[in-house]
Amino acid sequence: MFESLLKSTRPAGKVPALPATPFGRISILCGLALLAIAGCSKKPTTTTAAIAPPKPDPWILSCNDPNAEEPALLWNGLLGVRIGRDGTFVGNLFEIGTYEQNGEEKILPLPPLQSARWQVDGEILRPEAGTNYLQTLDMRTGVLNTQWEQRGIKIKCSTELGLDLAELDQNWSFTNVKSPIKYKLESTRPTTDYEMKVLQSHAKGQPFEIKVDNSELTQDSSGHVVANISWRKTNDQQVDHSTARLLGSLNQLLKTDIQIDGPVEDQQAIRSFMYYLRSAIHPKGKMSISPFGLSDATYNGHVFWDADTWVFPALALIDPERAKAIADYRIAKFGKNRPGLIIGKYCDCFPWESSVSGKEVAPQAMQKEIHINGDVAWMLDNAAALGLVKQQDADKIIKKVAEYYLVSASDRPDGKFDLKDVVSPDEFHTGDNDLYTNLLANWTQKRTKSKLEFYLPRDKETYLTYDNDPIRGYKQAAAVLGIYPLQMINDEEARKMMDRYADKVTKNGPAMSHSVHALIWARLGESDKAYDEWKKSWQLYTNHPLMLFSEKPKKKTTYFTTGAAGCLQTVLYGFLGFRIDYEKDKMAAWSTPLNNGKWISIHPRLPAKWKSVKFTNFTVKGKRYNLTIDASGVKVNQGEP
Repeated sequence: MFESLLKSTRPAGKVPALPATPFGRISILCGLALLAIAGCSKKPTTTTAAIAPPKPDPWILSCNDPNAEEPALLWNGLLGVRIGRDGTFVGNLFEIGTYEQNGEEKILPLPPLQSARWQVDGEILRPEAGTNYLQTLDMRTGVLNTQWEQRGIKIKCSTELGLDLAELDQNWSFTNVKSPIKYKLESTRPTTDYEMKVLQSHAKGQPFEIKVDNSELTQDSSGHVVANISWRKTNDQQVDHSTARLLGSLNQLLKTDIQIDGPVEDQQAIRSFMYYLRSAIHPKGKMSISPFGLSDATYNGHVFWDADTWVFPALALIDPERAKAIADYRIAKFGKNRPGLIIGKYCDCFPWESSVSGKEVAPQAMQKEIHINGDVAWMLDNAAALGLVKQQDADKIIKKVAEYYLVSASDRPDGKFDLKDVVSPDEFHTGDNDLYTNLLANWTQKRTKSKLEFYLPRDKETYLTYDNDPIRGYKQAAAVLGIYPLQMINDEEARKMMDRYADKVTKNGPAMSHSVHALIWARLGESDKAYDEWKKSWQLYTNHPLMLFSEKPKKKTTYFTTGAAGCLQTVLYGFLGFRIDYEKDKMAAWSTPLNNGKWISIHPRLPAKWKSVKFTNFTVKGKRYNLTIDASGVKVNQGEP
C-alpha cells in the first residue's frame, strides 16, 4: 500500500513499521494443502531429525522439520511469545499494555524470555543434531509439544501459556539418560519483567529448585530426568498458578466448536482459525485487536477496520466476550481523534489507524479512507442487536457518524450528495464516490431516519467501484463489499458485480478477497465455486508451521488475524448460512429476533465435500444453541448453559 509513502518515511538503516493498511495475500499451491495444514512451511531439508509427517488429526497441528523457520506462536490477548523448533524462546515478547506513552504510541517489543539450554557430556541437545523430530500444537489445550531423540535420549518439552495471566510454564522430560544433564542459561539478554524459576523433580521425593546456572540435573535410577520451568511477572501477587485452572479456561471455551464431516484439512483449518482468533484477544486487555495482534510489531499494534469488519463478525457468535472487547474499545475511544483533519471542520469521527489511546496516527493520505467511520458504526449496530453493547451507546455513535458524512459531503445537481477525494477499500485509488463508502453513508442516514442520499456510481450494467472506474484491476475486494458485509445489493445485481469484479483483484492480493468472494458465491447458491474460493483464501497463507497465517503468500510474517477471520466468516455466514439483517431470510431454516428490530437467520449452503456440520454452543443474546446440518435437514436446539 502506497510504497512511495513508505519509502519517503523510512529511517535510514532501519526496517520500517509498515503503514496503515493490512489486507494482502493470494493462493496457489493446492497440491501442498495437506502438508501445509499438517504443518511445515517447506519440505524437510537434508537432516536425520525429520520424520514422516503423522497422520492428520482434526485437533492437532504438527511440524516434522526442525529447520522450518517461522517459530511457533502462543498468545492469549495479554501476552504473545514465539517458540523455536527446539522449544526455546525466540524473537521479541509482546504485552498488550506496553505501548509508547506519546508520539505514535507504538507497541514496544520486549526482549525474549530467558531460555534453558541442555548439554550432555559437553554436547548441546538440539533437534538438528538428533532424529525423530516432531512439534505439535494441541488446539484443545493450547499446549505446544516438542520432541526429538539425541544420543539415545528421548527429549520432550511441553510449553503452555496461561489463558488469563501473563505467565508461561514448560516441562522438560529426558528419558534413557546415562550421564548428568547440564542446565545452562542462554547468554542473550532476557527481559527483566519476568522471573524464571527452575525445579527438578524425580519419581520419588519432592521437587527442588535449581538456582545456579551451569547446574547438573541427575537422573533417577530409571534414567529419567524432569525439569519444570516457569516464568511469572516480576512482583506478581497472584497465587493461583495451577495448570488445571489454566487449561480449564480453554476447555470451557472449546465447548463452542464447528465439527464437519469432510476433509480433515478443512477441519484443521476451521479449528485453527477459531483457536488463534479466540486466543488473540482478551477482555482484560482493554484493547481491540491489531491485524497481527501480539505476534509481531507490524502495524505497530494499532487498530484498523480489520477489527470491526473482519474479526468482530468472526467472533460474535463463537466467543461474544472477546468480540465485545472490540466494540468496547471503539465506544471508549470515541471522540479521542484529532478534529477536522480532512474536512477542516470539527466533527467526531474514527481514526483510520487508531492508537492505544484512540488518536489518529495514520499518514495523512490514508486518513481519507473514511469508510472506517461507517465500518465502526455498522459493527456497533450489530453488537447492540446481539446484546453485546448498550443500544443507546451504539445509537449515539451512529448519529455522529451520519453527521460526519454529511459535513464531509458535496452537493450534487440531482439533490444527492458526493463524497469526494476519498480512498476506496481498493486502496489503489483515491477519488470520488467510492461505492462502499457511499453505501455506508446512505445506511447511516436511513438508520437515523434521514431522507438524504449519497450518489451510488454505476454504468448501464451494474455498480461501479467509484466514479470513472476503468474496471481493470484492484488491490482487493471493494465494490462487492456492498453485497457482503453490507447486504445492500440484491442477488441479480450481485451476480453481475461478481462476474465483473471477482477475477480482477491482483494475483498477489489479499486472502480476504477470496474469502468474501467465497461467502457471496455461497449465498448465491454456487456452493462448489464458493468452496474453491474458500480453499484459496487460506491454503497459501498457512504455508507455515502449525498453520500460522501470513498477510501475503510470499511474506513470512505471521499471525495475520484479518485473513483468518475472513476465512472463518465464509464458514459462518456463507456455508452455515447465518445472516444478521433487518428482515429475516424468507428461506431461513431457523431464525430468532434480535434487538432493535434485527433478526438472525440460518439458511445453509454446504459444499458438496461436507456431508454434515455440527456447530455446538454458538451464542445469540446470551443464549447458547446447537446447529446440526445433515441430509435430514437443519436442526437448532438449546446448547449448554
